[in-house]
Amino acid sequence: MRRILHWEEDEGERDVLSALLEDEYYVRGVGGAEEADRALGEEAWDLIVLGVPGSAVEDILETIRLLRTRCPSAPVLCRLQAGDPAFTTRLLREGAAACVSKTCSREDLKSWLRRIRSGLRLEPSCREPSRPYPGPDPEPRILLGESLCMRGVRSRIRLYARYDFPVLITGESGTGKELAARSIHRLSRRGARPFLAVNCGAIPESILESELFGTERGAYTGAVSRPGTFELADGGTLFLDEITELSPGAQAKLLRILENGEVRRLGARTVSACDVRLISATNVELDRFRGMRFDLLERLETLVLKLPPLRDRPEDIPLLARHFLTLAGLDAEIGAEAMDLLSGYDWPGNVRQLRNAICRAAVSAAESTPWVIRPEHVDFGFRPCSSADLRAE
Repeated sequence: MRRILHWEEDEGERDVLSALLEDEYYVRGVGGAEEADRALGEEAWDLIVLGVPGSAVEDILETIRLLRTRCPSAPVLCRLQAGDPAFTTRLLREGAAACVSKTCSREDLKSWLRRIRSGLRLEPSCREPSRPYPGPDPEPRILLGESLCMRGVRSRIRLYARYDFPVLITGESGTGKELAARSIHRLSRRGARPFLAVNCGAIPESILESELFGTERGAYTGAVSRPGTFELADGGTLFLDEITELSPGAQAKLLRILENGEVRRLGARTVSACDVRLISATNVELDRFRGMRFDLLERLETLVLKLPPLRDRPEDIPLLARHFLTLAGLDAEIGAEAMDLLSGYDWPGNVRQLRNAICRAAVSAAESTPWVIRPEHVDFGFRPCSSADLRAE
């Protein structure tokens, strides 16, 4: 029978865990450092379950380091009432094998313990117990707009959410590609699991691969063993923006994941299973892709979602403008002349530029009574020329 050392201050929680696992494991509960030290010295342990309180973060991290030193062969599973992803990531980086919610079912807990014993990584839903996972949000926030083209976009989002195929989202900067990706995720069967976003163009090429795929200790000078975003997104969705910025080496590894569902950390000799739905995005037209492997592009564009620029749907501008005022908590109104000015502009920066312009205009009009945005309050920002002018240049 496998042996578990359960370190938990709450006696009731110790009793609950013992009852959950008594038919398959021998569980010894300890309530403090002294008891734990004695138990570690008296017996050999296959697994260690550590109850994590809501406070004393640094103490818990130190406890994990101590356990990994005293009993390096026993994986440490952390049980949390609630937590944020940043804290969970710190626990994992300090050596925890996984983090699970204290409210998980007996069957799920046993499944996770078996996977730890077999050396497989757990799904990140186990690592991020910050909220319950009852299922997808039935009414997620989807891109706003009543124009025909946006109705088509929302229809495709709902359709694509029903499948697990990779999605490639194209569109100009500021059209809402990440919001579309989040909407697909939240409507899908993975909607209660993690959604992680990575901007491939914002991370230096020298560290991008380690961020995506993780590293093993000794892979390079100063490298420590840590998971990449693919492992952290296991069971959920990973959004890769500016996908065309991937290096050839990263493209080859990404192709392996799409083909086999396997990820290999930098410096690792073995691969691990990885169940991730990939959504990628680019502001480059498909026929202008340069430097992308054709076999990778074929898989990325299994499903394609093209987002229209704001200039192609001017009828949505009044709805969006009022929405941004409400979102910012600004009790301002937009005068008819100002709305005509907004609706007639070409918006080369698309929805993002409109949002910024509305907030600027509301602040400029704050001293007026009543609080009404007029044409003199509208400032289009650093991109005042139209897209036609930009193309002419």
